[in-house]
Amino acid sequence: MDYVTKRKADPLDWRAEICAWIKPGDYGLTRDAVMYFTGSDLEIKEKHKTNHSAAKLGRTMLVWSAGYRNGPCGP
Repeated sequence: MDYVTKRKADPLDWRAEICAWIKPGDYGLTRDAVMYFTGSDLEIKEKHKTNHSAAKLGRTMLVWSAGYRNGPCGP
């Protein structure tokens, strides 16, 4: 989970929403980490896109979460 939080969360504001391109195989672990640390669901916004800045990753998907601050655990 440390791998996920260091690479997917904003290092300057870990409570902020999460929006990241990930490999489809990383979805389960990323979803679990986001749920554990923020209490928020991880939504798939776009699947299998390859023509973006993260193209070096190969097939990817865009995921989003409300994060800690805007999710059920926030103020």
